[in-house]
Amino acid sequence: MTVSVVVPTYNRAETLPRAIESVLDGTYDDVELHVVDDGSTDDTPSVLDRYDDDRLVAHRFEQNRGANAARNHGVDAATGEYVAFLDSDDAYTETYLERCVAMLVGAPDYCVGTYASRVWYRDGRRWNLTVADDDVTHEDLRRKNAVGGFSNVVFRRGLFETAGMLDETLESSQDYDFFLRALEPDGHRLVAVSDAVVRYYLHDEGATRIGDDLGAKTDGRRRFLDKHRDRLTAAGVANQHYQLGMAHARAGDTATARRWFWRGLRTDPSNWRHWYHFLASLGGTPGLRGAVGLKIRAKRRVYRRLHESELSR
Repeated sequence: MTVSVVVPTYNRAETLPRAIESVLDGTYDDVELHVVDDGSTDDTPSVLDRYDDDRLVAHRFEQNRGANAARNHGVDAATGEYVAFLDSDDAYTETYLERCVAMLVGAPDYCVGTYASRVWYRDGRRWNLTVADDDVTHEDLRRKNAVGGFSNVVFRRGLFETAGMLDETLESSQDYDFFLRALEPDGHRLVAVSDAVVRYYLHDEGATRIGDDLGAKTDGRRRFLDKHRDRLTAAGVANQHYQLGMAHARAGDTATARRWFWRGLRTDPSNWRHWYHFLASLGGTPGLRGAVGLKIRAKRRVYRRLHESELSR
């Protein structure tokens, strides 16, 4: 069973080799790797020229068209039974694809893909962990994005014929948009593969990763809500507001963060996290930074207890 891995990249010449080699050097050999250069202006073309491996196919856009346009191009070129995505600043662990394929081969047709655990790195250190522990259904997604991002999913190739291609008009929440559409047919689900792990790398330089561009993130989530408001529960809408509040809180914009937290509370007043961060924001920037810091430290404690042996690989 061939896995077609699609890697969109834009001005990531420094991190691209890590992503490429995590695919080619993995324990699953039956892969074709489509790297789509989305009009990079750095050394990305010369990086791609270094590789002499028939499994790697390089594509190039002359002009920057956006990550989803690059992903769609890769999907169109894919010939494998399964399609996986990997951002060019992330990396698979060695056995990631092998474990995901093993799960899909024996799964019923309503399991349209897998999603895996994620370990996050910041400044070269492990920072956080999200474990894939339960299968995800459309009902789960109506409340929140319980999957993660494109880098930790593998889909059956035929899914793109039923769910459609990725939405190239969205500047953020691109993954959540596709997950909602992919699992909307009754019974469709993503199977959890907890011992398959993807490494996500956080960085602060520039804004070439859409998730780090606060303006694009805000505009993208607003457009996402306009498109999917009827699909989401009240808790799901409120969670989008909360995520925007947290993004502004991390950026030090306490006033805007407070407004997003309050908007979330008006939509769904039952979530204690929203109350916690809203009340912390009333104490100004120091109070909110303290609350965000407590959340991060709590996640680190959970991280130390979970999957230490797997994540050390």
